[in-house]
Amino acid sequence: MESRRSVIEQLTRLKEFFLYHNVSGWVQRVDVAVRALSRDNADTKEILHDFIGAGMGSLTDLYICVDNDHSIPATEKEANAQLAVLVEQLLKIQYGLERWKIADFFKNLFFGK
Repeated sequence: MESRRSVIEQLTRLKEFFLYHNVSGWVQRVDVAVRALSRDNADTKEILHDFIGAGMGSLTDLYICVDNDHSIPATEKEANAQLAVLVEQLLKIQYGLERWKIADFFKNLFFGK
């Protein structure tokens, strides 16, 4: 797994995305994770799993849309494509997955097999 610094940098990018799209709960969640990662005894793997584990409450369950009171300056499709790229980067850090495997993961997640 890459350094904590890489994880913190990626989480900071996510926070900027969430601020831009008014996803306030996730802004707070990222802040908590970054503070935890700044401590020497934080478990980076566990923190990443909390963000990108499967199911409800993870990033893979998040959908950016007006119905969720998110700010959509462009289109929902573009916003969610940007989110997918950011999550893909976290997956690369945690699992070291190759790009095609990650693309298949998201394609299956959002569109079925």
